[in-house]
Amino acid sequence: MIHNEPGFVFLQDFNNQGEINACDAFVFVSDWQREQFHRRFGIDFNRSCVLRNAIAPCFANIFADNISILSHKSRPPVLVYTSTPFRGLDILLKVFPEIRQAVPGTRLKVFSSMKVHQIDDNDNKLFFGQLYRQCQETEGVEYVGSVPQPELVRQLRSVAVLAYPNTYLETSSIAVMEAMASGCRIVTSELAALPETTAGFARLVSMSGVENFASITNWKRAG
Repeated sequence: MIHNEPGFVFLQDFNNQGEINACDAFVFVSDWQREQFHRRFGIDFNRSCVLRNAIAPCFANIFADNISILSHKSRPPVLVYTSTPFRGLDILLKVFPEIRQAVPGTRLKVFSSMKVHQIDDNDNKLFFGQLYRQCQETEGVEYVGSVPQPELVRQLRSVAVLAYPNTYLETSSIAVMEAMASGCRIVTSELAALPETTAGFARLVSMSGVENFASITNWKRAG
């Protein structure tokens, strides 16, 4: 199974037809990803299939069918960022003061680090320490870091919006799927496989200008 988009360096061997012929089949996580590999490397659709990602079991059936999900959501709203730091956290921190000005009392919780990729703390701080410090210095932002999934489930129960101004070519996005399962409104980028993953249940924003994201994340408009 391939999880990355075809531009990754370690996938460039597929430019060699012999490498493609050596594989019995190709398994992708989205139709968008499958199409990209077809365009880039000429991989035959008949030799590939899509086997989609899924949420972890702890994210299933968080809310009973007979209760209001909105009744569990905090007001003023809490926004959340739950992906790795290089996928748009810098943009979110840039526009968050504008969001907070539009909706006073809005808070942002950031569950983000490179631990999910088993990067040690020293390298994590070397590459992203300044971004984490910006979280800590921005009014209304709480930097939490990575947490076990059961704890993330508990936190997301009261979160209103996943604010995800993604600049990365996502081939699926489990972070988005987890937030949807947690009853969060999704505001993310109209980019790569995100429209496919959100399946009409998100506000999709063109990332041609970060001001677009600031305006659409406004809780009054999203509500």
